[in-house]
Amino acid sequence: MKEEILQKIRDIINDLSEFNAQELNFETSLMDINLSSIEMMSALAEIQRAYNITISTDDLMTIETIKDMVDLIEMKIA
Repeated sequence: MKEEILQKIRDIINDLSEFNAQELNFETSLMDINLSSIEMMSALAEIQRAYNITISTDDLMTIETIKDMVDLIEMKIA
């Protein structure tokens, strides 16, 4: 499941930015992706739509890496 979520995040980021999302891995810091605030908000909205979940501001404060995001999505869809 983690790999499927990672691939979905890659696809979303690839669609929204010039960043080569295939380079993303679980240890990638969100800061390393260099998304604009609009791109980041669009990515979060797309992730929420894709998994039919809500990611709160408090949730966002806990996310530093792609693994953190994957773990949060897994927890929310379980």
